[in-house]
Amino acid sequence: METMEQAFLAIREASRLNEDILGFVVTGSRGKGFANQWSDYDFAIFVADDALEKYQERYRDLPPDGRLYIFTLDSFRQRLTWRGPLHWERYTWAHLSVEHDRSGGEIQRLLDEAGHVPAGRVEEHIRQSLRWYFNQVYHSLKNLRAGNLIGYRLEAAESVRPFLEAIFCIHDRRLVPYYKYLAWELAAHPLHRLSLPAEELLRCLTQILETGDWRIQQRLLREAKRALTEAGYGDYFEWKMARDSLDFTLETVAETGRG
Repeated sequence: METMEQAFLAIREASRLNEDILGFVVTGSRGKGFANQWSDYDFAIFVADDALEKYQERYRDLPPDGRLYIFTLDSFRQRLTWRGPLHWERYTWAHLSVEHDRSGGEIQRLLDEAGHVPAGRVEEHIRQSLRWYFNQVYHSLKNLRAGNLIGYRLEAAESVRPFLEAIFCIHDRRLVPYYKYLAWELAAHPLHRLSLPAEELLRCLTQILETGDWRIQQRLLREAKRALTEAGYGDYFEWKMARDSLDFTLETVAETGRG
């Protein structure tokens, strides 16, 4: 019985030989240079419009420990519409390169586009991310003030995602990676606008997830304000929820260590 590795190698070779296969792309951990002993074989081929059914039929019964995507150029464009049903999949296509390209560079352009926030959506994306972020921090601190520690910690944990959305976007429109890639992404593609080293950022995020630490929340909020102000988005930090969160103090929490 053919293994997925054998199927992968055979299809890669077929993409080199067949003119109606327009390109071959290794996806997943292997495509990003993050493979380990448990990594599956995930990959994609782009085919001519009139060859789609042929290759769907030919590669219908592959071994289960991997995934083959089969696209035409148009089906790939439609699949990854911004904010569409498969929006979550866009990071799959970040940091990838096409092999055996017969599309005149169009496949690589589509991969690069899929792996970023669209240029025309940056302002909207940052505004929505910051509104979400400020809301989470603000309500986390309100819960702490009221003595609701479960609400405090849950709201704090939910603040992590929009913080990352805004911060990654001001770095060349990058998307937040899947969390399994976060440490790798920070090391391989540093967030140069942040003053925090990658290890310190991860430590802060971990503290927020584990305890909700309000001081760390404020530290990241101040860091976000500095970085986003330098990137031209400082006006958003005049919103009331941001100002109130930055001004928040709770002496009893500082004294008792409840935070």
